[in-house]
Amino acid sequence: MLSRRFTLGWLYVASVTILAGCVGSQQASSTAPSISSEVITGRAESTGSGLPADTALPFDWITADYSQVSLDMRRGLRALIKPCMNAAGFDYEVGLAQEVPEFSLYRRYRYRTPEEAEELGFVVEQPPSGPEGTEAEFPSDPAERTRYLIALQGAEDLTTTVPLVDRRGDSFGSQSMPGGCSAEAIVQLYGSFDNYVTYVGDDLWLQQVAAEAATKSRADPAFVEMISEWSACMASAGYSFATPEDAIGAPWPEPRPGDTERQAARADAVCRDEASFIATIVEVEGEYQRQALDAQSAALQEMRLDRDALRAEARKAYETES
Repeated sequence: MLSRRFTLGWLYVASVTILAGCVGSQQASSTAPSISSEVITGRAESTGSGLPADTALPFDWITADYSQVSLDMRRGLRALIKPCMNAAGFDYEVGLAQEVPEFSLYRRYRYRTPEEAEELGFVVEQPPSGPEGTEAEFPSDPAERTRYLIALQGAEDLTTTVPLVDRRGDSFGSQSMPGGCSAEAIVQLYGSFDNYVTYVGDDLWLQQVAAEAATKSRADPAFVEMISEWSACMASAGYSFATPEDAIGAPWPEPRPGDTERQAARADAVCRDEASFIATIVEVEGEYQRQALDAQSAALQEMRLDRDALRAEARKAYETES
């Protein structure tokens, strides 16, 4: 009888990263999208993520698409593990039936219209969830549990690690190395375990590149001036906050949202609009992202093509098993 849950360390990495590139046997589809036009023109095209077209950024294929790509990759890997585990005599379901909520200006900037803010205050929205199935269940009987884990990952405890290095040779720590059905599934999807490790390393680098652009934009004079204008606007409405994050994180009284919080949230939304909050971030952060694209265009294009090809394979595996 399956009762407890087990978290695979190596699979956790796969679930929380986009897994943005792969080398070796995987071939990029000739129809996969290219980022070259974004590098040349500087204006990002919408990724279909749910963001308004005029707020799209060049790195949306890394950031706005992050959750959906991660889910697709994990679904594919678990779909490939399932028949192997079933053949070994164990129940193993793919799970992960939940859908990723549409990306939005709220998810990116905690931005609401004045009307939405007056109704909802600063309360953080929780995305809808479904039957997640994100952890593999395993038998409660010790002997059966050991047999299950050996089938799933080759050992009861994973002790073997390999360096986590991206395709450029940069190190990002280490990666656990599973065996069993998990190893077979990795080879099926990625071509080899080395490809998988490179894929994870590439993703960590992509997140680093996007984060560096965001950090630089927050120190840009245009961004600093916009935040100053927002703070002055809030002060004129009777509130003392240096940044929108300070307003969101203030200790608003329970139950939330109360009248005081809703009024402050509406003032925040109005002041963001008056200070051109969204437009400034799109312009400033977009410029730093374009600079990063210009500096790393070949590597980024290769990673995106590889990611899209692998994502298509993962979705095919999941749809077949479903």
